[in-house]
Amino acid sequence: MPQPQPKPTPQVDRIDIDKDYYLLTHESQTLEICFAANAEYSIEIGDGWISEMVDSRAMESYVVRFAVEKNMSEDPRSTYIKIIVGNLEQSIVVEQSGTPKRSMTLELTHSESILTSPTWRGEGVGGTILWGDGEEQQYEDGANHKFSGAEHTTTFDMYGATGFRIESLGAINDITIGI
Repeated sequence: MPQPQPKPTPQVDRIDIDKDYYLLTHESQTLEICFAANAEYSIEIGDGWISEMVDSRAMESYVVRFAVEKNMSEDPRSTYIKIIVGNLEQSIVVEQSGTPKRSMTLELTHSESILTSPTWRGEGVGGTILWGDGEEQQYEDGANHKFSGAEHTTTFDMYGATGFRIESLGAINDITIGI
């Protein structure tokens, strides 16, 4: 007489998420969320300032990338990303800080061939450097720029700054500070 076969155990949907909370700066950026699932998954996003980047699919372990827009408001914002596998849902909270208020503008009129940014002091210092020749960049410690010939006015539009230090005045002809 043949032996009875055991009944198959029904599959239980499962999601393993590395992290369920993200606190982001106000800048635009890429957010990667790593998780594992044992079934097909779908994504639900709470607000339009985050969008899924579709080049991020793998077989069983997943890294899903999301484009996060820059928060132009001074107010922080929060949303969720929900991962759904079968009848199981898991939410991830994403918070993004507001854009800090600008606290200082510094204009240097100069004829330097290479200008190095002043060293800025303060908490959460950041901002934009307008080099004065059509080029601009986000502030970073030690930022410098090469110039050709003529006099230029370089503008440092900074937030979170409480002070600055210029190592050498060199060929700086005029300094304007706005608070």
